Amino acid sequence: MNQAVPPLHSINEPRKGSTTPGSDDLSSTSTPLTVYLTPGTDGSLDLYDPEEFKQLAKRIHASSPASQDGRAFRRLFYAQAIQVDMDRQGRLRIPAELMELAKLSGEVMLVGVGDHMEIWNPDQWQAYLAEKQTKFDEIAEKALAWPPRS
Repeated sequence: MNQAVPPLHSINEPRKGSTTPGSDDLSSTSTPLTVYLTPGTDGSLDLYDPEEFKQLAKRIHASSPASQDGRAFRRLFYAQAIQVDMDRQGRLRIPAELMELAKLSGEVMLVGVGDHMEIWNPDQWQAYLAEKQTKFDEIAEKALAWPPRS
């Protein structure tokens, strides 16, 4: 993919909280596409399909309930995670609480990250890129170190 910057998508003001992912038309499907919207890290929201959300839930449940951080993460994550249906045009409603959490209004940036998508405030995404892009090689070396460090 040669796209340096993901395309911007708009938040529809009349139906505040709906995002329009673009020209992808889901009208050929008879049932709505169900996705899970959760708080993300670094100021984004995460969007999972049902299977990936199920896999994430298994990983969360495999963490130690004796850990204070584990309990806090479970509470924060599940208290704010919601199931949403995309409409026939591929739009979804983002609750006001999650929009505030991610500072979303006007336009949003959709970023694919493998097993899910992230929804970003474009200014926050640009700031994140500016900070991390200069460290790309260092980050890649640590993230892809083999064998994995324990």
